[in-house]
Amino acid sequence: MEGFNIVCPRHGAEFDVRTGKVMQMPAVVDIPAYPIQVREGNIFIGIPKE
Repeated sequence: MEGFNIVCPRHGAEFDVRTGKVMQMPAVVDIPAYPIQVREGNIFIGIPKE
């Protein structure tokens, strides 16, 4: 993670974790973004129920 961006180690595509928007190619499609919380050193991800 660099700032608010995550980088795919396989392709090098970069995404904003807050929005899922593509920040750097080769990706051209945005990805889903989910709310997160860090509590007592644990990371909780709010994945919606389908």
